[in-house]
Amino acid sequence: MKWIPSEALGSYIALVGVVAPETDGGRWALFVIGAALVSVFLLLNVALANKQGAAEWRAQKKQGDPPKLAGWRLFGVLVVSLASFVAWACALPDTPFLTLNSDATQWGGGVAVVWSLLLPKVAELLDLKLPSV
Repeated sequence: MKWIPSEALGSYIALVGVVAPETDGGRWALFVIGAALVSVFLLLNVALANKQGAAEWRAQKKQGDPPKLAGWRLFGVLVVSLASFVAWACALPDTPFLTLNSDATQWGGGVAVVWSLLLPKVAELLDLKLPSV
């Protein structure tokens, strides 16, 4: 869950609870909204972290351009965050993934556990870091 913006996670949980969709299409629609929220909040967090980093860079009177999260690293963080959201959402009861496989919650839970164990090392290996705001 560390790689999923908490604002997106909270919004998704709230939407699922408030809307309580009874159809597969409704569950999938909320899942897509949740994935979109992950992307939006991650990109907003990156923009804020880059802005804060640039302000600190200027305050310290450093030369050149300040470092920022961009390019392939930003893409990598986005992919990892979305994959984390998919694994987490798949593990929830009444997940839309049950339309694809009746054992989706068990598979999702297993993937979420393995993913959470491997992700810190993979992220370090790929030099991927979450933006800190």
